[in-house]
Amino acid sequence: MLVIASIAGAAIPLAVRLGLAMLALQFSIGAFNDLADAPRDRGRVPPKPIPAGFVTARRAGLVGVASAATGLLLVAPSGLLLVLVAGAGLGCGLVYNFGLSRTAISWAPLAVALPLVVVYAWLGATGDVPGSILSVIPVGALAGGGLAIGNALVDIDVDRAARRSTVAVAVGARAAWVLQALALGGASLVLAVELRHGRMGSLIAVAVGVAILLVGLLLLRSAAAERRRLGWQFEAAATVVLGVGWALGLALGA
Repeated sequence: MLVIASIAGAAIPLAVRLGLAMLALQFSIGAFNDLADAPRDRGRVPPKPIPAGFVTARRAGLVGVASAATGLLLVAPSGLLLVLVAGAGLGCGLVYNFGLSRTAISWAPLAVALPLVVVYAWLGATGDVPGSILSVIPVGALAGGGLAIGNALVDIDVDRAARRSTVAVAVGARAAWVLQALALGGASLVLAVELRHGRMGSLIAVAVGVAILLVGLLLLRSAAAERRRLGWQFEAAATVVLGVGWALGLALGA
């Protein structure tokens, strides 16, 4: 977030404030995710904080509320429109946590939220959203949906045993892998086409992102849950690198 805001032209103090605000909102979503999943996470290895007794449910809820308030307060000096964008992203996280996380459409909130991250960074940095930013919406939706399906694939064994109808359980492991590979690959292809005449920095970032993504895709085909989890982490890192490449290309006039 801080990098994308800086590329968009934000001064360092503004980029830091926007980055800290987004970090606080992510803390809130993470805390509420642990709270919502606590009943399902009993006995999980490695242990999760609430069922393992490291953190009480009440404290997790307080962290979630305090983090959300902190994030929105940090956004507030940049205007109501940016608060609404940040609030929409937070809302996507909460809808996922408390409604859709274990359903066949669990990919939808992230497909909406990921493009909002770039809109948030650019709007916060410049006070405006240029038309060229709109190209990130389908790319972000593909990447967000692909990441969500990949995340469901990580836990498919546990979810299948618990009879949770996630997208991976609903379509099967092989189809889920193909779907997330097509979504993430499609997003990468669109970026590569958009940046084909771009500066070297953006092209290198996209190339590195694609290389990291390929490693993640290979790991996600593993039968071992831990290797699949590592693969998903590679995919998430690849998405960040691809996003930086896209922002560089936009800033440099690709």
